[in-house]
Amino acid sequence: MSALTERGLELVSEIRGAERAAEMRDTISGGGFGSAMMALAVDFVFGSIWTRPGLDRKQRSLVTLGILIALRGRKSSRTTFRSASEMVSPSVSSRKH
Repeated sequence: MSALTERGLELVSEIRGAERAAEMRDTISGGGFGSAMMALAVDFVFGSIWTRPGLDRKQRSLVTLGILIALRGRKSSRTTFRSASEMVSPSVSSRKH
């Protein structure tokens, strides 16, 4: 795996948990259907966009959430809202979603 992919997976692990990052790593390494697309998504979104300077994670989450709400991305909005809430207030992660 490239350094960009590794950096992206490290960030996924920090934001979404080690289990989710491991699932993504397995998908990329598996070489099956969707592995190239998963690698591209991890490289671009998490390895490049989310790790560049300028905005902290809370700000990036809020921008992402705003865009998803505007686009009516309901399923993605729930996941992003949960991640953003956990960054703002870790006690939120203990609640059922």
